[in-house]
Amino acid sequence: MRFGISLVISAALSAGFVPNANLKQQYQQEQEALKISSQALSSISLPNLLEINGVDEIVNYDVSSGVLYDQGRLVMGKSGSIWSNANIPTGQGQGQAFTIEIVFRSSGKSHDMLFPDNKLALWLVDSSSVAQLNKYDGFKFMINNRDQQGLKIFNNDGSLENDDDGALQKSIGDCQFRYLESDVPFTLRVSYSDNNWFKVQIDNNLCFKTDRIQLPRNSNYKLGATSFINPQSQELFEILAVKVWDELTEDAIDDHGLMVDGELKIDVEQKVVDGDSQAQNANNLAARKSLMERERVQREQMEKSNGNTNNEQKESEVLSSDNTDLSSVIGKISNLESLLNDLLRSVPLIQSSTENSNREIAQQVQKTQVTLSELKQTFVEQYTELLRAVSMLNQKVIGEVREQNYGMEELGKKVDMLMNEHKEVQHQYQKQQNEEKEKNNAKTVKSHDSMADRLIKWILFPLMIVLLALVVFVYRLRHDIKHSKLL
Repeated sequence: MRFGISLVISAALSAGFVPNANLKQQYQQEQEALKISSQALSSISLPNLLEINGVDEIVNYDVSSGVLYDQGRLVMGKSGSIWSNANIPTGQGQGQAFTIEIVFRSSGKSHDMLFPDNKLALWLVDSSSVAQLNKYDGFKFMINNRDQQGLKIFNNDGSLENDDDGALQKSIGDCQFRYLESDVPFTLRVSYSDNNWFKVQIDNNLCFKTDRIQLPRNSNYKLGATSFINPQSQELFEILAVKVWDELTEDAIDDHGLMVDGELKIDVEQKVVDGDSQAQNANNLAARKSLMERERVQREQMEKSNGNTNNEQKESEVLSSDNTDLSSVIGKISNLESLLNDLLRSVPLIQSSTENSNREIAQQVQKTQVTLSELKQTFVEQYTELLRAVSMLNQKVIGEVREQNYGMEELGKKVDMLMNEHKEVQHQYQKQQNEEKEKNNAKTVKSHDSMADRLIKWILFPLMIVLLALVVFVYRLRHDIKHSKLL
């Protein structure tokens, strides 16, 4: 925070020593020289994704089936790709340049670091390389977490085999930033000019820059984006916008800072150059510095020019005007200090509120854990009671079945005894009848035998049948009573 405040104060003090008219004139000259345009090329840029209803409305890009449209964004699936139908403007003529911006976001979390093969690649390749990316001719800008988390830049002229592993040591440039566990989109910007300019930026911060790359004139370069996700990973890449300009935009020329190890670094370097070098640097748009650096150089030039051409009276007038501007700057600094003091006072309140919220959350979590423990204990007790009841019921059913089996065995024994007695009686009767037939053949004996036959036929047999029916009835009655008890 102190670094940011000192930076604002230094910028304000610097502005206080530069006349307003000169700054306005400088700004107009820069705008006229750069010819900044806010209109992107509709033939290569994606349409506004918030104003369409599906990928079928994207007519200037070839969208694969692995890309889905969801609420103003293109979700790159396990293996998705989009390729522009038109070429990047690198035709014949003077001052050929272009700027490409792609806004992307990753849904990955910290555990997706285990999948270094997950990647989103932005391609700037010759149209003949689209069908065979293993030997592409152009540039590949890959976002992955292999070796380090961030962007890696590769190039090829079509002669080398592309293993597509995204290794850091094979890249011509890299930029480390933490895109996992970030809900904020990132902007990748690639700018090129045939005036010795090739730059890559992440969120307006310089990532890679060189003056040794020259693209062939009138080449057929296509713009594309591909993705690959490990089947075991839940990470997805989202593309929110793709814009292309046929010039260097103002954001492409100015850098807010330098990305080093995933952090923003600001370096100030002072150089003493002669007049010829200054004129050469002023005419070279491809080697432009940041806004603060250009202000500093312009201020030094103005001070030197005023010291050589103005007299003491003009210098005193300029000094008086500068003092007036300095007073206004000091007033603004005082306002900034008061705002900073208010902010510092509010920090303890915010910390106290945060601690109270954390304490309440911890209490709620503890109560929830106690409730879950009680619920778990209740479930265990109910389950134990259920098992005990089922065990008792099984024992009771087994006892009833054993009693029924015992009753059936006893009934079978009694029936066997009755049958044996019946056979014994029949045998004795047959024996007695034979003996009586041998002794007496008289009519009286025959009459007596006929009476015995009638007695056995009409009394003994019905008595046995009634006894058997009574036994069966008693068994059925006991069985019905036991069955009603079980119900």
